[in-house]
Amino acid sequence: MQYFSTYINIPPGGINKNMKKIIKNEQLDRHKILNRLARIEGQVKGIRKMIEDKKPCASIIMQITAIKQAVNMVASELLENELICKFERGEKIEKKDLERFFKTK
Repeated sequence: MQYFSTYINIPPGGINKNMKKIIKNEQLDRHKILNRLARIEGQVKGIRKMIEDKKPCASIIMQITAIKQAVNMVASELLENELICKFERGEKIEKKDLERFFKTK
């Protein structure tokens, strides 16, 4: 699965304004995701220090919960980006694409 396109099929007429918008949006989204991941990395390092410093378990669990929520947000943004990019490129979003992200029966 490709979350951020590293290529674009350039049509015979060249790159149009809409394609430039897609490229710009993907670059902004990549920057946003990387910033979130850097914050999560800092939180994980903080938990390690809390354990080393023998902080109360309740405080550590609270931080772990915050990290879980942050990771879920990254996953949601990646999913949103994937679906928007497919739509903007005119690609069909099929049921199997959605089933990969959402466990449906």
